[in-house]
Amino acid sequence: MIAMNNEHPLHLMTDQDKAMETSIKDVFPNTVHRCCKWHVQRKAREKLGRILSMDEIFEQVFYGVINDSETVDEFEENWQHMLHCFDLVDNRHLSNMWRTRETWAPAYFRKNFFPFTSTTGWSEGLNSYFKTFVNPQDSVWRFVQQYEVLQETMLDCEDNQAFIGHATTAPLYSRYNFERQAVHFYTRNVFLKFQKEVMASTGFIMNLPPALDNASVRFELHSNYFENPRIFSMNVVLAEEKFECSCNCFEMNEIICAHIIRVMVHLNVQKIPQRYMLERWSEAATTAMSSGGCLLDFGHLATNTLKYNALCRKYTWLASQACNNDLAYKIMNDAAHQLEPLIAAAKQGALQEQQEANQQQATQQQQQTPEPTTVPQPDGDAML
Repeated sequence: MIAMNNEHPLHLMTDQDKAMETSIKDVFPNTVHRCCKWHVQRKAREKLGRILSMDEIFEQVFYGVINDSETVDEFEENWQHMLHCFDLVDNRHLSNMWRTRETWAPAYFRKNFFPFTSTTGWSEGLNSYFKTFVNPQDSVWRFVQQYEVLQETMLDCEDNQAFIGHATTAPLYSRYNFERQAVHFYTRNVFLKFQKEVMASTGFIMNLPPALDNASVRFELHSNYFENPRIFSMNVVLAEEKFECSCNCFEMNEIICAHIIRVMVHLNVQKIPQRYMLERWSEAATTAMSSGGCLLDFGHLATNTLKYNALCRKYTWLASQACNNDLAYKIMNDAAHQLEPLIAAAKQGALQEQQEANQQQATQQQQQTPEPTTVPQPDGDAML
């Protein structure tokens, strides 16, 4: 909480665990807590495995009710209809799922920001990846070392993706101006997700309203060839550049959906309205820059490996900026040549300072060492 300035998270996703749910309600009372849908469905496959494996129609209906219901009312109505149709009203596990439906069913979270995922799969994948670096038998010191290696490996992967994004441009699927706008704004990964929506938009047809004015206009879209009988509703206010779709894709992922894109094409809207271009997904937001214009460092650079990787990140980013402009390339190349003698001098100076420090330390040790004293030996007559 100190790191987050005592700000509570708006949304939180965890495994389905009663103790964790109770703790989150106590600590974060205003946070929207969602249980991982993958864990819920995995448990359902364990408890309903026989029914799901023997009745393919029930399996399709079961997952369809969970994943395709757009509203809470639609989900609850379809769920009850499913129970009665397949005579499963008294099934214990389905009753438990119904009792906890508000914690996991996607229909209850259509208006909440859970981008591109309804599961905790990303964190689980990270845990699995981390386990390849450490073992339960490792010491604490070994754990810290391997954690640093993992951190640097992941940062290097991010740097590689960032370099690809800076040095290359993703191929466009269409000639729409808004796709060209998106490719220069979004990160590569987010743009590829947006591009899938552009592709999917070609698979919808819609009714034509009687007239277009500054008031709200309603469109209804359905799939070409009626592959999916579902109808998606859209409200458009052209004067305000406002598009609202019943699928709530923008509310969940903060990129516009295929249905909005289809209507934009029909209305000859050339650019994505600014309200739908979220800074969090932009290429500029992913470049970790401080107010002084320097890349932010992560952690304390205590080892030569960490220092080397930190410098690589900084100069890789600079190289990606300079390679596209002759003047910028010349400036960076000249600066690199100027740095070479400075670095050599610094290393030589450090070596001399170290040698002087070692010599001074040796001198101090000699001064502090007491001279050996000679103990007089008694002569033989005295001993007699």
